[in-house]
Amino acid sequence: MDLFEHLKGNNLMIVIVLAGVVALFLAIKVGHAILRLVFGLTCLAAIGVAVWWFFLKQ
Repeated sequence: MDLFEHLKGNNLMIVIVLAGVVALFLAIKVGHAILRLVFGLTCLAAIGVAVWWFFLKQ
């Protein structure tokens, strides 16, 4: 029974490590998506302000 518990403990650690790697990968992907969204919205806002300013001068 001691061997079974030893193997069970090692497998649990492997699962935890793999879950951590997957969570890190997902966090990186989500971070990239959020940065793209923020920069995209910033660019749209800058274009909107430029268009608004152009028509305000007319």
